[in-house]
Amino acid sequence: MTAVNGINSVTMYQQLQKLQGKVGQSTIYQSENGDLFNTNGYAVSASGETCTDGKDDGKIGFWSAIGNTLKGVGKTAVNMVKGCFTGKDGKFSLGKTLLTAATAAVCVAFPAVGLVACGIGAVSGAVQIGKGVYNAATADTDAEAKEAWQQVGGGALTTGLSISGAKASYNAVMKTSTANAMASLDKGASIFAKGKALATDMVSSTANRASAIKAAATNAFTNAKATYNEIKSVYNETDIAQARQMLKEARKSGNADDIAAAKQFLNEVKATNKAMAKEIVNEIKPVVKEAVKTKATNLFNTIKSNLNKEGLAKVASKLKGAPRAIANKIAEGKISLDQLVSQYGYDNVIEVLEILGATESI
Repeated sequence: MTAVNGINSVTMYQQLQKLQGKVGQSTIYQSENGDLFNTNGYAVSASGETCTDGKDDGKIGFWSAIGNTLKGVGKTAVNMVKGCFTGKDGKFSLGKTLLTAATAAVCVAFPAVGLVACGIGAVSGAVQIGKGVYNAATADTDAEAKEAWQQVGGGALTTGLSISGAKASYNAVMKTSTANAMASLDKGASIFAKGKALATDMVSSTANRASAIKAAATNAFTNAKATYNEIKSVYNETDIAQARQMLKEARKSGNADDIAAAKQFLNEVKATNKAMAKEIVNEIKPVVKEAVKTKATNLFNTIKSNLNKEGLAKVASKLKGAPRAIANKIAEGKISLDQLVSQYGYDNVIEVLEILGATESI
């Protein structure tokens, strides 16, 4: 049985038993001051790390350092995933899951937000690496050294993922910005100038994305409201109320046949309303789809009519990737809206149309 010195708590006893399983068959003890050690006299950390080379001096060797760095990467990756969906108690949390989804959605909708978030993550990871290296250099026990290198691994993963995310967000900012500040900089521009230009592009990107999202949200609300009103107009509340009243009176009379008849009538009315509502929805769907297409067509034609070729080309030069190609195609005037949508997708095309439509000076 596990021996426990200086411990009267059953909870602590159970924790030590679990910890014993992490370090093999060696019995885990706790001293009067709370330090943990095994039967060999080696210190044991709260995570179960201890000396395995026969000399508990805080020096674990190159390969052990590499192994613990990789272990830190794995532990951090698992914790990252768990942290997206679980609360402090380690159990699934709907609130945390929704927060994770909402955060991701904001970063996708507004690349500038994602860029800032990734920048914070990169700095946090770099600080963690620095702390880990310092702790490894000043470790007094092998357990401390192992945990320090695991900290380095965790920091490296955080930094790597943040840098990767930052690159993706930066590219998205450049694609959705019409300020063209970064692209207009000279190669020898100072860090201050680059920072100022990046901030300008981030503001431009956010403004353009907000305009497109607002327009999409307005359309969605208008269409949803129209659908609701159409369904409500055919939903027969009078028959429902009448059927419920009949059922209420039948129950008062206690007549089983009357009750059954009233229930049947109520169910029939509900079924009829449901069928009518479904029919209306099926009728409205193509109408809504056509309305969206009509809006895109009108915007497309308005841009072609009101903006000259040179102006469109000028705006296109400020875009990158697919948005730039779409704007150039529109400027050429040799492609239809349907062809654009088929080639680049509706979302990309409507986003460029929104940007062009919001441009005031060309």
